[in-house]
Amino acid sequence: GIFVCMLLVLTVLSIKPGIADFYDIIYVDDSNTEGPWLGTLEYPYQYIQDGIDNANPNDMVYIFNGIYYGETPYNILIEKPLHIKGESQENTIIDGKYRIQNNGLIIMTSLLTIENLTISSRADYGKFGIESIDDDPWTGLTFKNLTIHHFQYGIDLTQNDISSLTVEDCDIYDLLKMGI
Repeated sequence: GIFVCMLLVLTVLSIKPGIADFYDIIYVDDSNTEGPWLGTLEYPYQYIQDGIDNANPNDMVYIFNGIYYGETPYNILIEKPLHIKGESQENTIIDGKYRIQNNGLIIMTSLLTIENLTISSRADYGKFGIESIDDDPWTGLTFKNLTIHHFQYGIDLTQNDISSLTVEDCDIYDLLKMGI
């Protein structure tokens, strides 16, 4: 009885590793230019913002290698707890050029993990690589394996009271003002 239950639990956990960290995986691939765009592995969204907008809280948005430009005037806006993960730090690139303020990511949420991305602004040193624009206190922010460059500021967290922040293995360089 107990052995069968434990075997069943281990089997279920091995099917979907990290189930406690996120519910579903939403896929994004800039090479899917003709659709359909369903967010699945076979039919990923073309744009990161579409993946974020169609994800539920605590989902993972997995971004395949490519160069992504923001789809909103201020680039990419994150307003719910998510795990955003690039395929590789070197080749999954968010480019802030062509946006009104040349920002990379704008964050308005807690319980957020962002990893394995390069965030750059190759046009006139954008303002922020990652910017917070919400006055609510934040908890549970993790930035891991990020490269942020060619901005005035790397990560701007001055708008918030942050109770839990992890910055791990991030390269922040070629900034006009400050890193974090």
